[in-house]
Amino acid sequence: MKTRYNKYSIYLLIISVVTLILTIFMFSTLYLILDHIEKDVSVIKNTEMIKGSIQRVTKLSMYGDYSSTKIISYNISKLLDNQLSDSTGFIGMGLSKEILNETKTLRTNWKKLNIVLLQYKHDKSKKILKGMMELSERCWSAGDKIIEIYHIENLKLVNKFSILYLLLIINACCIILSIIILIFYIKKNVEYFASHDSVSNIYNRQSYDKIIKHEITRCQKDKLVMSIVLINIDSFNSIKDKNKSGDSAVKIIVDLIKQTLRKGDQVFRFSNLELVIILSETKSNGSAILSDRICKIINEYNLSEKNKAAVCLGTAELSKEDTSDSLYNKAKSSLCNTK
Repeated sequence: MKTRYNKYSIYLLIISVVTLILTIFMFSTLYLILDHIEKDVSVIKNTEMIKGSIQRVTKLSMYGDYSSTKIISYNISKLLDNQLSDSTGFIGMGLSKEILNETKTLRTNWKKLNIVLLQYKHDKSKKILKGMMELSERCWSAGDKIIEIYHIENLKLVNKFSILYLLLIINACCIILSIIILIFYIKKNVEYFASHDSVSNIYNRQSYDKIIKHEITRCQKDKLVMSIVLINIDSFNSIKDKNKSGDSAVKIIVDLIKQTLRKGDQVFRFSNLELVIILSETKSNGSAILSDRICKIINEYNLSEKNKAAVCLGTAELSKEDTSDSLYNKAKSSLCNTK
């Protein structure tokens, strides 16, 4: 059943979609950040390992200990080759060109150093030693440069985290807003269904009892006039199911009646086949005119439709002594007199 609060369900749907999109984007960003962190950790770990191994093999060569230099040198070369491979290395990881270039520089210097280390094994001259130390220092500087670039890129990563925090805040606000709208929507719909008839979407008996008492008190206090119109509906005889016939008749009669009402008039489903219209600031002659309009529009409907709608109408004007019950009974007596 449509209510005037259905628009909030649309708002809720829109916010839910926005929240879902933000959540997907947020987790995608988080995945990229974690992936970047993993790559950065791999860069710093491998670079430190290469730097340490080059320093060690240089010292071992200087002291004349060649027992493990061959294995260490092989591991350094293999590690650098892996770092620069297209699939498993920095290229496959998609790291910056600066890191790739510095890694290539490191590998080039290492190859030169490896040659000098072999030369130093046979010729321990100061010239070769000096060259060995210079190349070792270049390797160390290239490694430091790689780590420095890593720290610069890490600062960029902090900005990505800032975006993630912003998305998280926006997402949290959307969720809170969704909950507020959902609570409001449920509350208003519960109130609506409690005060309206589910078949005709007009006020029900509970709403009538509340509003009529308020209107009577207001009119008697301010010495205003008020009338009601009681409508008794005969269900369609062509429909065998009486309940279905009654509901169908109520829907049609209510739609027809709404075409005759003024802006401030209110119609209620008083019982299964009874409707009541509250006419503020209307005397008995005004309610009689409305009754005639209702009869006329129903007769026009009957001329064009197979199912004939039949109604009886009674009116009553509020007096100083009237209560809600006495006013209804006056309209009921008027209705009985018209049958």
